[in-house]
Formats: sequence, C-alpha cells, structure tokens
Amino acid sequence: MRRWVLAALGGALVLGAAPARAADGRETCAKGADADLRIAACTRELNQFPPSAAFKAELYDNRGLAHLEKGELDAALADISKAISLRADDGTLHFHRGLVYLRLHDHERALQAFDRLEIVIKDVRTGVE
Repeated sequence: MRRWVLAALGGALVLGAAPARAADGRETCAKGADADLRIAACTRELNQFPPSAAFKAELYDNRGLAHLEKGELDAALADISKAISLRADDGTLHFHRGLVYLRLHDHERALQAFDRLEIVIKDVRTGVE
C-alpha cells in the first residue's frame, strides 16, 4: 500500500511540474532578457506541441523579434512573416515586419507593411472583417 501511495505522489509531482515548465518556457519566449534564450524557448514551444494558430503566431513573432534584436534580419523576417500568415489581422505583426524592412533598408516594403498596419487599424475601428 505504501509503495502505491508513493508512486501516486511521485506521478502527481511529475505531472504537476510539467505545466510549470511549460509556463516558464512561454514566459522566457515572450520576456526573456537574453535573445538567444528567447529564441531557444520559442523554438521549444513551437516543437513541443501543436499550439493554436493565434499562439503559434505569437511564438513566431516573439522569436522574430529576438532575431531582430540580434541583427539576424533574414530569420526575423521569416518568423514574423510566418506569424502574419497565421494572423493577418494583427496590426502589431505588420508593424514588426515594417521594422525589419527598415533595418534591411528596404523602405518601399517597410512603407507597405506600415500601410497594411493602417488598413488593419481602420478595419478594427469600423468592425470590418
């Protein structure tokens, strides 16, 4: 009987620790101080389980911003573009892509991204889907 209770408690501790680790990974992905740690945490979150489209977009955006911070502009653009493909109605994502284009000195595409941001904002204000 004692072994069964210990096994049940051990299992509960292991199962209880998993959500805490997952939450830590999400937090590191979003708010970690080090860009390399954020990239690694976001990548783990993307690979561990199939998140919803909205959460996946957030992970790609966070990882893209970490790449942007490191000056890895092609990786930043790829991740933020993946985020936009999942949530085209999120104006923040278009703003972030515009920032990447500015760093790439591609002013025409930066303006297009910022124009898209303006359209998304107008759609939100008027209730257009």
